[in-house]
Amino acid sequence: MRRLFRGISVGVLVLMTQARADIIKTRLTTFSGNPNSLQVINLINSKMGTSLKATDFAMAERTQLATMQFEMLVQMKGGQPIEGTRVRIWRSKLGQIIAAEAHIEKPSMKNGFGMIDSSVEPLLEKSYLNDKELLATQEKQVREAIANHHDHQISILNHKDQWISNEFVRVFEADGQRGVHTLIWSHSDQKIVLQKYKEFLQAELPPVKAMGYKIYEQNWYNPTETMEPEEIELKYLNDQVVAMDTDPYEVLSGLPLLRSRYDEQQGSTEEGIKKGYWSMALLQALMQQGQKNAVKVENGFAGPQGLVLDGRYVGVNIHPGAKKFDNEKALAWRYSDNLQQDMVSLFGDVALLFQTSYRGKTYSTAEELMVRPVRDPENSVLAYLKDGSDQVQVYWSVTEMMEQMHQLGFTDPEISTRKFQAFLYNPDPFYRNNAFYNRDTINFTTYTPDASNFARDNTTVWHELGHGVIDRLLGQITLTKGEGFHEGFADFLAELVVQSSSFQRDFPGRTGQRIYNVSAFNFANEAHDDGEAYGGFMKDVLDRAIALWGKDGLMKTAELTLEAMRFTRGHPALDEQEWVEKLLFADSRSSLRRAAFQFKPLIEASLANRNFTADGKGLAEMSVKIDDTQLTRGGVGGRSTPMSRPLGVESRFKMLVSLKDGANFKFKYPLKILVAPGGGANGPVDWVDEDLGSQAITIKSPQEVAEFNLGTTGKCDFQNVGESCRESIFIDVYSPGETKPRARQRVYMQLNAARLF
Repeated sequence: MRRLFRGISVGVLVLMTQARADIIKTRLTTFSGNPNSLQVINLINSKMGTSLKATDFAMAERTQLATMQFEMLVQMKGGQPIEGTRVRIWRSKLGQIIAAEAHIEKPSMKNGFGMIDSSVEPLLEKSYLNDKELLATQEKQVREAIANHHDHQISILNHKDQWISNEFVRVFEADGQRGVHTLIWSHSDQKIVLQKYKEFLQAELPPVKAMGYKIYEQNWYNPTETMEPEEIELKYLNDQVVAMDTDPYEVLSGLPLLRSRYDEQQGSTEEGIKKGYWSMALLQALMQQGQKNAVKVENGFAGPQGLVLDGRYVGVNIHPGAKKFDNEKALAWRYSDNLQQDMVSLFGDVALLFQTSYRGKTYSTAEELMVRPVRDPENSVLAYLKDGSDQVQVYWSVTEMMEQMHQLGFTDPEISTRKFQAFLYNPDPFYRNNAFYNRDTINFTTYTPDASNFARDNTTVWHELGHGVIDRLLGQITLTKGEGFHEGFADFLAELVVQSSSFQRDFPGRTGQRIYNVSAFNFANEAHDDGEAYGGFMKDVLDRAIALWGKDGLMKTAELTLEAMRFTRGHPALDEQEWVEKLLFADSRSSLRRAAFQFKPLIEASLANRNFTADGKGLAEMSVKIDDTQLTRGGVGGRSTPMSRPLGVESRFKMLVSLKDGANFKFKYPLKILVAPGGGANGPVDWVDEDLGSQAITIKSPQEVAEFNLGTTGKCDFQNVGESCRESIFIDVYSPGETKPRARQRVYMQLNAARLF
């Protein structure tokens, strides 16, 4: 499930080891008087024995949060920012300083503050940094490198110059169709030294259908268990909307912007535009013209277009690609004022295409909204377009989340009220049976007959928008252990909304949800699995609070969590230790709802069985080795960097699984290790002996190693990545008597992965 910014995986083009700079940290919570930013830097100097000056920093952010003011500075060298450095300052609404935290580059004989090697000085000159010909050469090489990736169709490149581990580099970032590429260009070496790729986070909660449901309709763990529909309210609908018969962005929609024709100079002149060149200035002008062309009309049952589902917190759109499914012309297909961006192959090049999205079914009477939703056994897009239930449910779900989050304390100016967009029926087969979040937009896909519909599952919607809340509240954070925090907290925020909307309600599949787990930290190599420990730990805290204080325990936990998230804003190296530290710090400060240190015993009790130590040392470990490759967090075998197996040829491999006890966390033996393909016999990859189901081996001590012999037939049961197929294998470790895995890893494999790193 995505937000666009998370989950880094490393490709094979790694010519430089991107070790983090030697960053040292200090925290200040006691002050005399009310120091300004310069005085805070002096206090940092006194505590750390450094000699930092105000000119060593640049202001990066000033933000008004719900309960405090937030400032962030970054350390500079030669006029350029140093990656991973931050000075973060929190003040009360009255301007009184609450806390300050500094992550700064440690001075040494090699890299004393402000010291720059003479060979690097010319690279900091404006004449070099603004050299357009050099930039064009760099961009060409970046595009060529990305062209070898399976997600090789990209839009406009962005770049920034900064210091990383004492190296002055240029960081390029580009959106693909399914993820984000990051490439690092070394100014000293004049070449690409590191390449990364991260997919948009996608939903993993099993698809279920729901319309008129306050949770969902179907328990995916047992599809025969369903919930009856309930009456829901569609609040905050706009009284005027754009629903046009003509495309307001017609000129832009019909204009293929070829990658090879992007040129800021020629694309900004009439002569260049006639030759097919384009620029950001041209694109912005076309968008502004489209916005002027968009005409609003009265919204409502008696309006000229009927009732359109567009409101304060969300606008519901139909993906332009879904029109091909409507061979009965069931919809009027009126245009909205929202654009969908795609990259397509065209004339041997790649074109950036903007398409105006459509409005879905509109309503002329209130009775139309009270019809029981159609549940099509084939999950036909046409059937759902005609029915309209998906769009109604998505509208209610997003609105409900925003309302409940406000009641729980998410009241930060602007970021708690900014509108989301929802797109239904993205036809890209890569996303089939899924959902993902990307820059204030939640995207839903098409579904196969054996799947369910994520648009009808509120827990999925709330998880996806949870990514958005995290992005908005935490700002630009850096995760040191992958995407676990983001996935776990998206789960936890969804749980808070479930409880706030339907407190302590039981429903089919309740305890089967991912957040109900016994997962421990430091075992997983994949974001969703890593996130289970975060989400499960926070749910344990929530459950203990509710047991003590009832529904007020929900409110207390939400208030504490949101406050800790504010103190985590802009964190340059976030992991479970840093998160727990922020949670305890927030708990040390009383509020109108909480007494100081009220949650400390709950937090400590919830961490007891989660393989956690305050310093991150002495942890238990899980090792998975496939042939000669060790699975690691962010390494080969991850979601974005699957292992390659040949297409058309049977390919067998050996998997070794071993476990190691930690200082505090001890496995309870005998342990059952279960290995199974993620999609089972119905998955895209045809595994050897997949009809036999999972393989299980029991080990009796840490000295034993479980050996599994696996393989693929080289065939795709169906293609889900271009002309290839990809699927994961789950490796679960169960303690005696437990039905949920204590530790989990997974490995992604793709057949004939010719376009992968």
